[in-house]
Amino acid sequence: MRKLAIAVALFGLLAVVLLLVIFLCGNPVEPQRPFFSDNLDYGLPSEHIKVVERIGYALGYNEDWRIAEWVCYRLTRDEALSNVCGRTTAFVKDPAITNNFSRASDYARSGYDKGHLAPAADMQWSRTAMTDSFYMSNMTPQLPMFNRGIWKQLETWVRGVAVVETNIFIVTGPIVTSNDLAHTIGANRVVVPSAFYKVILDETPPRKMIGFLMPNGGSGEALEHFAVSVDEVEDAVGLDFFKVLPDEEEEDLERTFDFTKWRLR
Repeated sequence: MRKLAIAVALFGLLAVVLLLVIFLCGNPVEPQRPFFSDNLDYGLPSEHIKVVERIGYALGYNEDWRIAEWVCYRLTRDEALSNVCGRTTAFVKDPAITNNFSRASDYARSGYDKGHLAPAADMQWSRTAMTDSFYMSNMTPQLPMFNRGIWKQLETWVRGVAVVETNIFIVTGPIVTSNDLAHTIGANRVVVPSAFYKVILDETPPRKMIGFLMPNGGSGEALEHFAVSVDEVEDAVGLDFFKVLPDEEEEDLERTFDFTKWRLR
């Protein structure tokens, strides 16, 4: 009986080990990134708005527009190359936004895509980050020819930059003019931006910055056509990026850009 009990115990232990191996092999391990660790390292681009920080990105939500003013996050080489999880399609109301929120139904038959600010493809390193990227607070009305065209090209290019440079920091958002405020969609009156911006800080020495300004429409132009200095983006949107950098360094990095130094090699 004693031998039988020992055999049963060993069999049970082996079964547990086998199940653990199957679980680990069938479920890629997500990178261990501290929660709320670094999305706001460079400060808030604007004050006095609703700020929401998640594992993959932080955003500043403008309740008057029903969209975010900005989204910011760090993207590493490992994250850009990761495929821990695939894209989801579950667009849902953001539980953190309790006033003047938007819903997926606002976009129905509007002629506009639910365009990500923090791209889903940048969040494949974490199931949580991927799910969070589909909150409606991360969406903006984008024309299909823009969202699926030049904007998608820029997002793909940014991931390539992350792979080449190892660590980059990104801020992106809409450009809303006074004329845009009258152009809304859906029952919740979601404002349609006339253009979008994206700025990138390469954190790998020697550090550099670049910005992009893009009209919300189709384009056959190369990405270089839309490249500008970060100063130009700040002037266009009235925000202050990277304000925690030493003033002299911030001014030097934001004043100029050289697209040739951002070639994917």
